[in-house]
Amino acid sequence: MKKKLNWLKHESGEVLVLVLVLLAVGALILTPLLANMGTALKAGLTYDNKAKDFYAADSGIEDGLWRVKDGNFTSLTPTYDIYGFDKLGIHYAYAQPLNVNSASVNVTIDNIWVPKDYTPASMGLSVSDLHSIIEDTRLIAAGSVSGQAQYKVSLAYNYEASDAADPLKVTQIGVWLPPGFTYNTGSCNIETIPSADRPTLPPTVSNYAGGTIVVWKWTTPKLFTTLCADLGGDTVSPNYNMNVLLNFTPQVTGATPNMVPWIYTGNSLKDIKFAWDADVRVFKIHSVASGGTDVSAYGIKVEQRSLAKTIAGDYVAIGGTNLISSTNPDVRDTPVAFSSATTTASAQTTIPGDAEVAAAYLYWSGWYNVTPGTPTNVNISPLNPDTCSSLGNW
Repeated sequence: MKKKLNWLKHESGEVLVLVLVLLAVGALILTPLLANMGTALKAGLTYDNKAKDFYAADSGIEDGLWRVKDGNFTSLTPTYDIYGFDKLGIHYAYAQPLNVNSASVNVTIDNIWVPKDYTPASMGLSVSDLHSIIEDTRLIAAGSVSGQAQYKVSLAYNYEASDAADPLKVTQIGVWLPPGFTYNTGSCNIETIPSADRPTLPPTVSNYAGGTIVVWKWTTPKLFTTLCADLGGDTVSPNYNMNVLLNFTPQVTGATPNMVPWIYTGNSLKDIKFAWDADVRVFKIHSVASGGTDVSAYGIKVEQRSLAKTIAGDYVAIGGTNLISSTNPDVRDTPVAFSSATTTASAQTTIPGDAEVAAAYLYWSGWYNVTPGTPTNVNISPLNPDTCSSLGNW
């Protein structure tokens, strides 16, 4: 035993010093390492919560876009009005929040007033006034794609004797292009009319509601009839109209835009002071999740406006009958397999050379000979019409 103790006396303790140094260094490293791990865990948890919150808010956007497409807003907001615009301070919130990913999501859908220079309030127009402007059809603005990359703004004015005291003049014509489309500078035909009648050039271009606004302004308002003559429109009272043409470039080849054109006259009569294309409506969907994530998106819905009366229009009826006369006394006519029809824009038709096809309708009628003495209410099996799955059939 004494021998072993003598052996230990010869140890210098170098290993102990090294171990103590390593323990000290480990203690210095371990504390910030554990703190960093805790921070990383907290950051990961925060990221997960934010991701869930974002997905919940995004689900609100998707639900809002679906509502816009479906067009049924009254089930969510019973007070919804098609002309209740955001610039009138009207906002349509869901009656009940959505519950997504255990998060409460509040969604608001706004009708966006596109012509930002003139708001309904600044023009002294109420919701009922906006209804009257569209439904009375005194001043109409409408737009359509004309050609591969050209847009046509059609402006029509129905003159009445009461307008003589304040002849209709044009102060501004504008158009809103949706995202993905740009206006081709200098392409508008209104920029090439006689210099005395031209608007201030170049037009004002600005970003608005996710898209682009292009506005042509007249420092001195011009008579509507003068601009009709400059643009080759109809100038025979009481129906005046003109077409403003402009070119655009799509980001996606072949895409066509749903633009919103408008005209401002500033006339003293409310029903011809202003007009816009009410067929194209722009919506802003605003979604806020309970965690604070806030997401907004724009959507467009195209739907034919409601009118209080019919407006003038043209159509051409073409084609023939699918029946030929029969000599059988019990059969009035005999059906044939096919008939065909052709129409062209020529001097022999009422279709102008620059007309655009808006719709084509296929229609037919039937006839049934009731045998004397039998009831007149006869049940006939439903017809099996051509579904037009192949337009080559007609």
